[in-house]
Amino acid sequence: MDFFQLLMRFMVHMKLFAVVDGPEKKYSLTPVSKLLVRAEEKNLVSFAWIQLQAEPMLLWEHLIAGIEGETPPWLVAYKGVPCYEWIGKDPEYNKLFNDAMINHSSLAVPALVQGCAKEGVLEGVRTLAIISAFPHVKCTAMDFAHVLESGPKTPYDDDDSIKILSKCREAIPPKGGKLIIVEIVLELERDGTPELAGSRLWMDLGMGLIGGKERTEDEWKNLLTKADMDSMKNDLITLAMDEEIQGQAQIWKHIYGFAESLTLKCAIELGVPDIIHKHGKPMTLSEIAGELTIPSPNMDRFHRIMRFLVHMKLFTVSDGPEMKYALTPASKLLVRAEEKNLVSFALIQLHADEMLPWHYLIAGIEGETTPWLASHNGVPYYDRVGKDPEYNKLHNDAMTSHTSFVVSALVQGCAKEGVLDGVRSLVDVGGSTGVASKAITNAFPHVKCTVMDFAHVVDAVPKDPKVDFVAGDVFDSVPKADASFLHGFDDDDSIKILNKCREAIPAKGGKLIIVEIVVDIDGTLEFARPRLCMDLELGMFGGKERTKDEWKNLLTKAGFGNYKIIPMAVNEAIIEAYP
Repeated sequence: MDFFQLLMRFMVHMKLFAVVDGPEKKYSLTPVSKLLVRAEEKNLVSFAWIQLQAEPMLLWEHLIAGIEGETPPWLVAYKGVPCYEWIGKDPEYNKLFNDAMINHSSLAVPALVQGCAKEGVLEGVRTLAIISAFPHVKCTAMDFAHVLESGPKTPYDDDDSIKILSKCREAIPPKGGKLIIVEIVLELERDGTPELAGSRLWMDLGMGLIGGKERTEDEWKNLLTKADMDSMKNDLITLAMDEEIQGQAQIWKHIYGFAESLTLKCAIELGVPDIIHKHGKPMTLSEIAGELTIPSPNMDRFHRIMRFLVHMKLFTVSDGPEMKYALTPASKLLVRAEEKNLVSFALIQLHADEMLPWHYLIAGIEGETTPWLASHNGVPYYDRVGKDPEYNKLHNDAMTSHTSFVVSALVQGCAKEGVLDGVRSLVDVGGSTGVASKAITNAFPHVKCTVMDFAHVVDAVPKDPKVDFVAGDVFDSVPKADASFLHGFDDDDSIKILNKCREAIPAKGGKLIIVEIVVDIDGTLEFARPRLCMDLELGMFGGKERTKDEWKNLLTKAGFGNYKIIPMAVNEAIIEAYP
């Protein structure tokens, strides 16, 4: 139940469910989760399911392959087998794909019918597949043989689209005939649904993975002109943002949430923040491309990735003869040359080994194992990290990166609240490379710090005269000191460790200093989502983050009768506890 509770807490934050407080919490559906009910005629279950399968998500790891040349990421990942051929040969996946397309279409059809009726799109037209709304129209559906039997469509790039548009032009009367396209139009100035802007850009990148694309209004005009379609009318039907449409906007956001993470990873690996930082001023797309390590980048795909990164507020773009991209406060944290950056932390979170357990969340609910162990054949996390020097270095760099953002707030909090008054020695339990201990020693010279961690962590750390490093197992013992500095584990292990820490500090005047997340702490709402994400992430390994009440219960069980929580302007808080 514990891990299930973590999941439900996060899904309430996602607005998938509402919760009513009381003697026992009760959960109810929201307009968002109503779209995930299989019994509802209009739902997005299959569409969400297919987007979140391992195969489609794998493609986002190959975004850079799309920039490197003419081959789309799908062909790189699947060794040259086109998308529609691969899907067409797998009946189960083929059915899921078709169900997903039906899901998607079921939500678009009402707006399509309303638009056709409002704008007179079907006056005089004899063929279109909406005969239920317009009985005078005779309809014929044309697609691949395996599609008509139960198969998918394939996306088309510009060259293929022009060929198809030309064939359509030949099939309709030269006078009075019309081509009706129901498609995404990006960056539509007259758009009345800005809530859907992000999902349109996600779909554009998703189409790019398999060789297709979505288009702006100007790109549609150019495409139709090349196909000898001389005139174009873009019928925008603005619908009221009722509950269902608001729910759709939220669902699209959640379905494609991983796209933001993996596009962020792509930007880091390409070095785009570093390139703009080194240049010292905004750069055009071609200037950035000229600094990439890729000899002849595909400028169209690179432009679309940068467009999405602008939407994510990682870069700003200036209008003018040629757009110029500049760093934002967010992307400045992705510059390797900056002393404080989150590059390593982002890369470890988006490492394939770290992403895999998210596909095994249900294993954590089943209770027999953790998502990490279920996805890695029972190999514990630190065994996996310790046996891979490159992975181990990335892990240590990530912990250092993360801690560097905490220490300034930690030092400030300790000074303001007198946390280290009277403390002469401190043991940092699980202190990794000692970033926090070094900062404490520099700010409070009277405190002698010792870092305790696993041998493979301590062995990789350069020696420092101000800080001692000790290899050991916290479940066995903790070095004696006036105070212990602790990071988190699951409840049972935490109680064991807290007891060891209590034994290591003086019964009178000793204290335990915990720097950890308090999930429901007030005053820093900007960090609410990352706190809950980190809560779920720890759950992957059997750990957890805690609420104020959960910390109170844990500390009481471990013999710490008094404690104080000190908020900081970061994800973590200081918890000062006394035996």
